[in-house]
Amino acid sequence: MREADGDLVALVDKSYFLHERETNGDLKPITVEVESGKEVKLIPIPEGELKLLADPERGYEIISAHISEPKITADEIRKYGRDGPIARAVERLFEISDIKESFRSEQRRKGNADGGADPSPDRV
Repeated sequence: MREADGDLVALVDKSYFLHERETNGDLKPITVEVESGKEVKLIPIPEGELKLLADPERGYEIISAHISEPKITADEIRKYGRDGPIARAVERLFEISDIKESFRSEQRRKGNADGGADPSPDRV
């Protein structure tokens, strides 16, 4: 680590650029910070599952399956995922999965279609 402009800067691992896989081929969870001092483990959503997010009900299940620790159910995401800590975890999941468009039908009309991540809070 080194200090730059008063902030600590760390050299990133290869996993910062490439999603690593387990020996069985499954993507490995990535530990990410959702707010200062608070981390979650997320499994990036592979490209083959992205189209499943178009169905909001199935979307909640997909998102739940990719939040590794702490385990958050699809119902909890549905009920409490519009803002706050769960929304931040979902935002970070979308970021590491390189998703910009929301899986919610009412949000999809406002989404970006280029496939990148959109960190704005109302996009969860």
